[in-house]
Amino acid sequence: MKNTINKKFISQGLSRLSLSRECTIIMCFILCFGISTGIFFETLMSTEIKSNMQGYLKVIFEMIEGQPLDISAITSALFLNIAAILLICVSGCTKFCSLTSMAIFFIKGLSLGYCCALILETYSIQGLVLVLLTILPQNTILLPALLIGSNMAYTTASSKTRKGRGSNPLVFEPAYLCIFLVLVVIIVVSCFIQLALFPIITKII
Repeated sequence: MKNTINKKFISQGLSRLSLSRECTIIMCFILCFGISTGIFFETLMSTEIKSNMQGYLKVIFEMIEGQPLDISAITSALFLNIAAILLICVSGCTKFCSLTSMAIFFIKGLSLGYCCALILETYSIQGLVLVLLTILPQNTILLPALLIGSNMAYTTASSKTRKGRGSNPLVFEPAYLCIFLVLVVIIVVSCFIQLALFPIITKII
C-alpha cells in the first residue's frame, strides 16, 4: 500500500514537471522582450538621468569595496524572488496563471536588460566582467526555476479547468507543493551564489 502511494506521488510529480512547449516558448519570448525593453529604455534615457544613475551605481560599488560579507546584501533580492515563485505557485489555482507568469518574466527581463546595459555603459570592458559575476551566475539557476514553476502552474490550472466545477480550485496535490518547495530552495541557493562571489566583485571594482 505504501509503495503504491509513493509511486502515485512520484507519478504526479513527474507529470507536473513535464514542460509545456507553448508555455515555455511564450515565457522565453516575454523574457527576451523584457530584456530588449530594458536595454532600449536605458539607451533612450536623457544624458542627465543616465549620468545620475551611473553616479549612483558607482557609489554602490564603492560602498561594497573592501567590505566583509554581509547577508543583508541579498535579503531584498531573496525576498522578491521567493515572492515571485510563490505568486506563480498560487496562480495555478486561478484563471490568470499565464498572465501572472508573463508579468513576472517581463519585469525580470526588464530589470536584467536595464541593469546589464547600465553596468556595461558605465564600466565598459570591466562592466562585462561585473555582469558575468553579478548577474549571470544567479540567473542561470533562477530563471530555469521560474520557468519550471510557470509550466507547473500552467499545467495545474489547465487540469483544474478541464475538471470543471467539481474540483476545488484552492486544493493542490502534495507533489505540486513539494516541487515548489524545492524550487524555493533552489532560488535561495542562487541568491547565496551571488553572495559567495561578493569577494571577487570587490577586487574587480
